Amino acid sequence: MNNNLRKRPLIAASVVFLVWGIIFLAAIHFRVLYTLYLELSPNPWQPISSETYPETGVAAIDFVDSYHGWIGGEDGIIMSTTDGGKSWEEQQSGINCTIYTIDFLNASIGVAISNQGGYILVTHNGGVNWIILERAKYPTSSGWKETMLWDAVTCDEDTAWVLGTDGSFFRVNITNYSWTF
Repeated sequence: MNNNLRKRPLIAASVVFLVWGIIFLAAIHFRVLYTLYLELSPNPWQPISSETYPETGVAAIDFVDSYHGWIGGEDGIIMSTTDGGKSWEEQQSGINCTIYTIDFLNASIGVAISNQGGYILVTHNGGVNWIILERAKYPTSSGWKETMLWDAVTCDEDTAWVLGTDGSFFRVNITNYSWTF
């Protein structure tokens, strides 16, 4: 019986190494198969090559469908595409600071903002013309203070909401080209 007690640790160690070896080989096998799967699968993310893409930094993007989209970025650049990003056409925003957010309701109605100077821009014709609204301000105990803007959402044909500094919200009347705090 003493011999059997001495063999148990050896058997247990053998079983542990056998199980570990099987797991190790299975992991390698899985990793090889997974890598082959990734290499052979079509990549859903494809870069788009375009000669008309801006050379300045892009900070905002919005598409209303797979063809109609807008980008905004440094120096007030706004560009639009009607072919899914294969070509881009520059639009005149009328400002020279970075466009940080663009949001379109449909292919015609949209809002763009810059957090530098509180600019809110609206369009009714897909960005062919952008209307610059009065700079966004919020009330303080010492008067009105200009704010930086961070995000915008176009809700319907008449209304967009814009988020500013210190938790300020602005309701934008797209039709009347105005905003209220």
